[in-house]
Amino acid sequence: MASRIVTNFYRFLGILIILLVLAYMGLFLYNPIHDFNHWIFNQRYRTTSLPHPKDSTLLASKSYFGGPDDHGSQTCVYAAGEFRSSPLSKAGLKQRYATSTIRSVYGLKKIPVQILFPDEPGTWPLNYPLGYWWSDFSEQAKMATTTIYFVYAEEKYPFLGDLRCDD
Repeated sequence: MASRIVTNFYRFLGILIILLVLAYMGLFLYNPIHDFNHWIFNQRYRTTSLPHPKDSTLLASKSYFGGPDDHGSQTCVYAAGEFRSSPLSKAGLKQRYATSTIRSVYGLKKIPVQILFPDEPGTWPLNYPLGYWWSDFSEQAKMATTTIYFVYAEEKYPFLGDLRCDD
């Protein structure tokens, strides 16, 4: 009877160790803190009262979480933004958003809102996600009769071993 109890104890202990190792490995492949942070950042962007022109039109909302470039950055990026269309000039739009900020993920600092124009490819960073989003609207911007622009904010955070941030 005693040997049976000891055998079952070692089985239980072995299964427990295997489950703990799998859970630990899972955190490095899929760190849930980044999903939560991305969700918070996206909500902060959406609920901030940005000074969009009254006559501007929302074309698309974008959100991203991942690495800023190919491998080795050791950084996760949370980004949220909107492609919009407005009859205002580029200078007028830049002035309108010049002092706009959103709160960071943990609310400790203010993240500046930035503005880019798809018909100015030289001003777009090549890193993720902006390099990919530019192609979504660059052709539409060339044929538009109004100014198409992308207003967004992004925050960087340590990648904490999450492979999704190492693209």
